[in-house]
Amino acid sequence: MTAVPEPSADDGVLWSMVEDGFHVGSRNGEFLGYIDRRSDDQFLACDMFSREIGVFTDLPSAMQVVSDGPSAPLETAQ
Repeated sequence: MTAVPEPSADDGVLWSMVEDGFHVGSRNGEFLGYIDRRSDDQFLACDMFSREIGVFTDLPSAMQVVSDGPSAPLETAQ
């Protein structure tokens, strides 16, 4: 496992590359989500529940979105 640079040193997020193209983020030991480089070299960002957040053209943008967490309360199925 390889640590990769954090998108911002102030947010306390640690990113680790667990295999080529696959990164996981955590803050204070809490899992935030992951980023998977797709075959088209775009980055799929997913939250801590493996729900898709979005697809990004660069890794730092995907890292920032996962680091920021959900912007609104999560809805649950009824």
